[in-house]
Amino acid sequence: PALPEGVRTVPFYDRTELVSAAVWTVEKALGEAVLLVLLVLIVMLGNLRAALTVALILPLSVLFTFIMMRIFGISANLMSLGGLAIAIGILVDAAVVVVENIHTQLNRAPKGVNRLHLVYRAALEVATPVISGVLIIIVVFLPLFSLTGLEGKMFTPLAVTISFALIGSLILSFTVIPVLASLLMRGGHEDDGWVLATLKRAYLPVMHWALARRKTAVGGALVALAVAIALFPLIGKEFMPVMDEGTTVVIIEKLPSISLERSLELDAPYQKAMMELPEVIGVVSRTGADELRLDPMGLHQTDNFIITKPRDQWTVSLEEFQENLRAKLDEFIGIDYAFTQPIDMRVSEMLTGVRAAMAIKLYGDDLDVLEEKSKQIEALVNQVPGAVDVFRGQLSGQIYLQIEIRPQAIARFGINIEDINRLVEVAVGGRVVTEVIQGNQRIGVQLRYPEQARSSPATIGALWVETPDGEKIPLSSLADIREVDGPVSIDRESAKRQIVIQANVEGRDVVGFVDDVRATISRELQLPPSYYITYGGQFENQQRAAARLGLVVPISIALIFVMLFTTFRSLRQAGLIILNIPFAMI
Repeated sequence: PALPEGVRTVPFYDRTELVSAAVWTVEKALGEAVLLVLLVLIVMLGNLRAALTVALILPLSVLFTFIMMRIFGISANLMSLGGLAIAIGILVDAAVVVVENIHTQLNRAPKGVNRLHLVYRAALEVATPVISGVLIIIVVFLPLFSLTGLEGKMFTPLAVTISFALIGSLILSFTVIPVLASLLMRGGHEDDGWVLATLKRAYLPVMHWALARRKTAVGGALVALAVAIALFPLIGKEFMPVMDEGTTVVIIEKLPSISLERSLELDAPYQKAMMELPEVIGVVSRTGADELRLDPMGLHQTDNFIITKPRDQWTVSLEEFQENLRAKLDEFIGIDYAFTQPIDMRVSEMLTGVRAAMAIKLYGDDLDVLEEKSKQIEALVNQVPGAVDVFRGQLSGQIYLQIEIRPQAIARFGINIEDINRLVEVAVGGRVVTEVIQGNQRIGVQLRYPEQARSSPATIGALWVETPDGEKIPLSSLADIREVDGPVSIDRESAKRQIVIQANVEGRDVVGFVDDVRATISRELQLPPSYYITYGGQFENQQRAAARLGLVVPISIALIFVMLFTTFRSLRQAGLIILNIPFAMI
């Protein structure tokens, strides 16, 4: 069916734009990587035919990877294509070794020896170390396969794609590459080329110096390793870097007791203030929850999707833009706000149920104590460097209508409590008294007093209650009616009441920020018995992944050592190679 005249559908957020831009960035990086690898091969090998022979493995390996991705149902997403871009430089390793040895054999070939036999012997000579080397690289990515949860869904496609690419390059290096080498390559004089010659002139004196002063060289390496280990705890840690999605979402929370009409009315000045910025061309707001409750929000909560000009038309950076937005929103009293992005918001909600990088959950039984302690926690978090958009869930602030029936009064008139309950139910909440059938639908007919007769304690107190004798008594003569302040909502987790304090992080790593928050709260806050705090957020994924990798990585290293020993048949040689792992930290 067509839309009514004057009504049209205008998308305000299209995730395909982000996906297309991200995939294009990876595809561009993939193409650039291929060109750079080809250039390096030509320069380093010093032989155009050998370089082209090696370079041909790149499109063939990529094709093999795409075929395997198709078979196993892996889409060409940001992580899978990113894994392929990472692997481009590694894909040529096996082919370089094979082609270099073929080149050497052809240069040293005695007269009368069959050319194909030389190519076969050259490939066979390096088969064991090449196969071992590629398999070891694949084993390096095995820890990524052990990740679970969100991190597993993100990084498993990367590891799978790299593994497919390496397996394809290994197969092609001993099948297609020798055939191509036999057709394209020619014998000649061995020549390192000017690049390798220059590197050797710089490297050989350093190597001779290190061999002549072995204790000094080893001691210097150990000192550098110790410094690297000492600096490691100072490196920031986070689950994953924040991706710029190109869309800013401003979450605004008003007073919990606000009505839907008033909430929508207040949104207008907030939107106008944000649209005063030259970069903003529109604001789309979403208040409350839909009928399906797929995104549960209160009437006091509004998500504002900021529609902006293209970034190349901005005169400020993203950080400055957000600071300008904060300056506009700080002019309003009685609201809490936070900045996020559509995908980042959903990820945070899936992880912790909140829309922030960190969530502090305070558990207890007494609502007043939870309110008091949550205010103290909010103030302490604001003191920690890097804290932005700190706000806590509202416990109090909801206005309730409280009707306390006076037993002596209703007994004097012979009125039952049920009669008063029924009157208040119909007057305030309404009651479905019948149904109307319209086609195949049954539509309930609700009986409810007009708004002017139920909008205040005074008007509700003026409602008439009929006695058994037919006399009418005002409700205010039978009950005490007043508005009281009560909880907005009572959230529970693990059978305990809870309140959540949220915070985003700016200018530092999330894990270091959480550690500082933990230390500050532990030092400054005293909790009553049976009250406790838990911390949630994206850092939980980082800690869970780190714990799992801490178990799987040593197993992978042990497996690599076994493969090295199998290849070299020597504990010393295998141990010497495995020592590269800790020294790589330098």
